[in-house]
Amino acid sequence: MCIRDSPSMKVETIFLKVELEGALKLYSCTSTNGPKFFVQKEGEPIEPLIYKRYLTYDNKIKENNYFQQQLTTDFSCDGLSYNTSNITYNKSDIVKYVNKYNICKGEVSTRIDKKEKSKSFNLHLLAGVNFNSFKIKESGSRNFDFGSGVNPVFGFELEFILPSNNNKWSAFIDGRYTSFSGEGSSTFNSTVTNDIFEQDIDLTHNNFDASFGIRHYFYINKVSKIHLGISYGLEFISNTEAIYSISDDFTASNGAGSLGLAAGVSLYNFRGEVRYNTQKDHISSKSEYSSIMFTLSYNFLQF
Repeated sequence: MCIRDSPSMKVETIFLKVELEGALKLYSCTSTNGPKFFVQKEGEPIEPLIYKRYLTYDNKIKENNYFQQQLTTDFSCDGLSYNTSNITYNKSDIVKYVNKYNICKGEVSTRIDKKEKSKSFNLHLLAGVNFNSFKIKESGSRNFDFGSGVNPVFGFELEFILPSNNNKWSAFIDGRYTSFSGEGSSTFNSTVTNDIFEQDIDLTHNNFDASFGIRHYFYINKVSKIHLGISYGLEFISNTEAIYSISDDFTASNGAGSLGLAAGVSLYNFRGEVRYNTQKDHISSKSEYSSIMFTLSYNFLQF
């Protein structure tokens, strides 16, 4: 059996993969006989780089390396010194040559199939408003409702994109500072004189809350997405101070943890989010504090 060393050319429609962009483009496709490579100068048709393995009359395998001559004559560049006879018909060798050719032509090749290493961490700065409320429940009818307040919230978030499920899941830790202040009053009867007294309280509450949670993204397109999240927050720095008009004043710190439920939308590096934080206690089962936060954050660092 003998196969001639000259390739048999035919016209057919095939799909080519772009390997390199530049003054000289490089394409490839996979066939039953191995990979095939094609090149194209700007404004000119695509040409195949010709290579063939064949069997001689004495049953020896030889190669037709005509692509080496093509590179030397048809795709050469003044100032490019390259021994094409050492180039083998494989992707790495041909990519090296095309890269050098494009550099010689004053262009930098763009590697299409080389995926940029994804960045796993996002660091956000955030700011917004906190709609919060505070109540103190004491014995009997001595309940103090300080109503609702609107206060600023500031913080940061470090997010880790989980390497699975197309980057749709992430874990995060964030820190947020917020405050609350209000006035409350209640009446009570004296157990000694049966007189009715009115008790007034001035309340201030400041806290730095750290939350740990997970988030799931739903992608709308390449630049926008929505998400749902759940977190658990603990107050690492907290101070609650109540000044009574009659009774002794008190201070408390580090309230109990609370659950956070969030939803938001992202566009480019900006993200808007609303988070509802369930009630938590600061004064030994006597207080109720809850909040709804609206924040806008900016992803200023990815690594």
